[in-house]
Amino acid sequence: MSRIRIVGAGVAGLALAAFLAPARHDVELVDERFAVPEVSTAFCIWPRTRRLLAARGLEAPLVARGVEVRGGALRVADGRGLPVSARSPALFVPRSALVEVLARAIPETVLRRTERIDAPAPEAGIDVLVGADGVGSRTRTTAWGPAHDARSHGRTVLRGIVDLPAPAGAIETWGRGWLMGVTPLDGRRTNWFACFDERRFPDADAALAHLRELVGGRLDDLDRVLAAADPAATLVHGIRSVARPVLPVRGNTVLIGDAAHAMTPNLGRGACTAIDDAAVLARELDSRAPQAALRRYARRRTVVPHAIRIASAAMLGIATTTRGAGVRDALVGARGRAQVRSAGAVRGAR
Repeated sequence: MSRIRIVGAGVAGLALAAFLAPARHDVELVDERFAVPEVSTAFCIWPRTRRLLAARGLEAPLVARGVEVRGGALRVADGRGLPVSARSPALFVPRSALVEVLARAIPETVLRRTERIDAPAPEAGIDVLVGADGVGSRTRTTAWGPAHDARSHGRTVLRGIVDLPAPAGAIETWGRGWLMGVTPLDGRRTNWFACFDERRFPDADAALAHLRELVGGRLDDLDRVLAAADPAATLVHGIRSVARPVLPVRGNTVLIGDAAHAMTPNLGRGACTAIDDAAVLARELDSRAPQAALRRYARRRTVVPHAIRIASAAMLGIATTTRGAGVRDALVGARGRAQVRSAGAVRGAR
């Protein structure tokens, strides 16, 4: 039986602890605090990860607490939009729901230890040390060095929840140097988010005042969200991501989730990528010796997550550009008109 220590009880760490076969491993989950998010904004669970969770009996409780979405719209600040649709629905769920469902799925044999580990490193008797400790991973810094620390993207993000009826789909609006989006949360409330060039604020009240000045008066649905936004239900933070690709295995230390490939939130893939990492690592560790499992994990989970990370950063740049906003807006508007004409032609042919 191998001994595995997981540092970090976020989505990646909880998922790995839940997925590992208890008969094959002695698992320890360590975090300085085990807590459900107080402001529980939305995670998007894409179809591939939904199937992975369904195979473990974990999708149904999430569906019960979330909202399925098949489409939405991408807009620019003057209201021109590009409809977006998908064959299979994504699932928007509160962060608290995902954390709770994963935590309940962890076997009783897993030892949970509340402790801050400043420099996580392999110890005698530990076969695998898993760094699941997020974007500011101490495990990554200890094993890979400070050259691999996360970097700032020079943006400020606001995220929150408002007591407004949930929109039918996910809608994101791009302005000159800013973006703002709304999605369903749980069928009763709306999840919202916004991003603009980095600024420091004394509190969420001041951050909201700036956002209202920057975005307000353009689109009615955004104005309603801004009017309803409560500082007590608003998070304000920067965006950091891993600065360069990291081969996620060094010796018997392995990184998963944001510790390995923290990314900007623009593609909505962070939670899914963390769960996918956990599923692959659990499958490899369940079926072969630790070192062989880590080698296979590194081969399978290096290229794709970092490709998503790069694409997401590029999307952030496009969405919040200032100098290229006019060209971007014209392209979105033209593409939206083309889709409308195409849909009309199809209806006419019927």
